[in-house]
Amino acid sequence: MKFLWPPLAILTCISAGWMMYRDSMQTEPVKEEKSRPKTAIAVEVTHLTKRDLVESVDLVGSLEAHVDIQIHARGEGYLVQLPFDVQDEVKEGAVIALLDDSEQQEMVASTAAALKVTQARLKAQQTKLDQALSNYRRQQELDKSGVATLQQLEESRAEFEIAQAELELQQAEVDEAIANHHSSEMNLKQMQVLSPLSGYVAERFMHPGDLVSPDKEIMRIVSIDEVKTVVNIVEKDYGKVRIGQVADIRTEMFPGKVFQGTVVRKAPVVDPNTRMAEIHIQIPNEDHALKPGMHARVRIRTNEISGANVVPIASLLQQHDQSRLYIVEGEPATTKLKDVKTGATDGEFVEIVSGVQPEDRIVALGSQIVEDGDNVLVRSAEERAAEVAETAPVSETPQEQVRTELERQKKVTASAAE
Repeated sequence: MKFLWPPLAILTCISAGWMMYRDSMQTEPVKEEKSRPKTAIAVEVTHLTKRDLVESVDLVGSLEAHVDIQIHARGEGYLVQLPFDVQDEVKEGAVIALLDDSEQQEMVASTAAALKVTQARLKAQQTKLDQALSNYRRQQELDKSGVATLQQLEESRAEFEIAQAELELQQAEVDEAIANHHSSEMNLKQMQVLSPLSGYVAERFMHPGDLVSPDKEIMRIVSIDEVKTVVNIVEKDYGKVRIGQVADIRTEMFPGKVFQGTVVRKAPVVDPNTRMAEIHIQIPNEDHALKPGMHARVRIRTNEISGANVVPIASLLQQHDQSRLYIVEGEPATTKLKDVKTGATDGEFVEIVSGVQPEDRIVALGSQIVEDGDNVLVRSAEERAAEVAETAPVSETPQEQVRTELERQKKVTASAAE
């Protein structure tokens, strides 16, 4: 029995020690791990500024001539002469094509001779009628005096009526001869193709010696004192466009130059397949700089607001169909997320109707990398512009410059953390 006491004593000590350790772990307070302080992020701030805002719709189209006509001959014949070629200027009424007219000239001479014959017959028939009328009147006088018989009177009247009918028939033949002669003269004139407008030869499809007929196109003439473009607008923007609105036209041939046009027509229907409608824009072109067929970028000014409160559109956030801005408050500076109501936009600036005050410092650059309550380092626009000018290549687009700036801000933040 005495050999059991040592193991029991050891087991008792171990149990007592374990209970004391467990009690000490339950009663000892757990030390909270201190959160790592956030590193301040560099941002650029701005304020609400007054600006004339022009809201617009951007579209693309192709330029067309104001008048574009395909020239055909009315008659048939071999082409003798084409005085004008591509690029030549043509005046209205000028002879632009001459066909072989020898056959038509012979026809004119023939109908002219036939007309003379019928006119001579008409003159003779008129004389015959006058004679019959005189004889009929004489018989009437003799009948009154009782010298002429009734038979002689009736015969003279019949001769007069027959002469009168023959005169009418001869007059119809003269009218027919005149019509034939006019027709032959018209056919002769049709051997000369006249320009219906003043413009320029855009294309020429025939050469001297070719056989011309009404179904064959000779040339194409365009008038480019004005040009036009037809653009297609989506259904959601259809109501924004109205007749008379100004359209800015840009082309690749004249980079940086803006031509102004006017909305002159608006299709009353929307294509059910594309959900788009046609908008017709007319553009003055007195110097003929714009050419039909050019690709055109069109910006229609749909709304103009004077003195709008605006911020750069890059500072605006869209979250759950709600427009929001970050403003900077306090010292040290921290961000605060604000719901705002927006108005018109021109693609670069956006109108702020409500939600922020003129004195609020609004995060203009860096809004995409900060969160509500972040510590920030406030920088001015002048400082950022100077740094971007030193680091960003000249060839960078505005979107690429923004990405470059964000990468630079991340590097600055990482360096500050180290």
